[in-house]
Amino acid sequence: MLYLFNELLELNTFFLKHMFVFQPSHALSWCQILLLGIITAPTVRAISFLEALACVKFGQDVFSKTQARSAFLWLLCVLSCTSAWV
Repeated sequence: MLYLFNELLELNTFFLKHMFVFQPSHALSWCQILLLGIITAPTVRAISFLEALACVKFGQDVFSKTQARSAFLWLLCVLSCTSAWV
């Protein structure tokens, strides 16, 4: 449902900027994006928090077996690969 709302927001923004020829600097464009961001931010934060709690609850045995050294090396590898592409 959140994905559908996001797509509707993007379509609405597209129509405002390209079909109705509102400039990106127009106050209506900024107010729309700001308002929708303020409305959706708590929802995204709540969903992310609940997913994190579910992962910790149901994956507790996996987290207890995690080796810190391996996790750190994996994180270092990901950071180096992503910075190389930038």
